[in-house]
Amino acid sequence: MCQELSRSGTHVTALISGGDDHHNAQSFCMLHGAKGVLTGRPAAVMNQLEDNSFDLVIDTQGGQVAYDAAKRILKDGGRYVLPATCDAIMLTSQNHHNGPT
Repeated sequence: MCQELSRSGTHVTALISGGDDHHNAQSFCMLHGAKGVLTGRPAAVMNQLEDNSFDLVIDTQGGQVAYDAAKRILKDGGRYVLPATCDAIMLTSQNHHNGPT
């Protein structure tokens, strides 16, 4: 998913947990198209981000706290997606003229 979005010109920011495998996870995200990688608990990280700064949040963990944090950082008309499996990805419209689909 990261690769396809990145190829389309979408700026992809991945959110990963810390821990012993942090470096490998960060490298994996960058290798697969992420332009940036944030580390920490999803809701805590999103609560530190600017309001209305993302077009799309793909949340792989779910939960009300993460959902509330995601709603705050989504732009008007932004989308929140909770798929069954994938890495958490947040997108901005930087370098993406048509916005996410």
